[in-house]
Amino acid sequence: MGSPLDEGDRLVIAHSDCWNNNFMFKYQDEDEITPSKMSFLDFQISMMDSPVKDLAQNIYATCDKSCLDHFDLLLETYYKSLSSSIRSLGSNPDELFTYEQLKQHWQKYSLAGLLSSLTIIKVELLEKDDAPDMVKMAEEGKSIEEYFDLTVRNEEEYNRRILDVFIHYGDNFL
Repeated sequence: MGSPLDEGDRLVIAHSDCWNNNFMFKYQDEDEITPSKMSFLDFQISMMDSPVKDLAQNIYATCDKSCLDHFDLLLETYYKSLSSSIRSLGSNPDELFTYEQLKQHWQKYSLAGLLSSLTIIKVELLEKDDAPDMVKMAEEGKSIEEYFDLTVRNEEEYNRRILDVFIHYGDNFL
């Protein structure tokens, strides 16, 4: 999916399955509106990769048009956090990975996140009783391709979300 990864672009240990099913949140209050902490789960397919692969997967799997309308702010916020982490580890982001390089990586590698959103958004919109039992699927030796056969009850919402991300990508990166 997308351009083949240039060896020099393998800059981080990427999660490689970076969507909301693999995040755990701790909330400040009982209302569960404002998270105070977040942890990543499920690292079995992690690898050295471009940070854009995880970022694009997360953005395209979780954002609709109202969120994508603020894409530049999302990218800038991500880069500020990444730069802060790089500095806290004793390195200089202007030497390791600049904001311009982030934008170049987005051009080269974000298609992978766009394409994975086709399946992830479908899974996100499943009703609880329609979701497959992943443990049972693994025990029976069934493959992940079965996700593609899932039926979403709210097909209109699925189509809207997919249209939002594909229009965003087409308008900005083609």
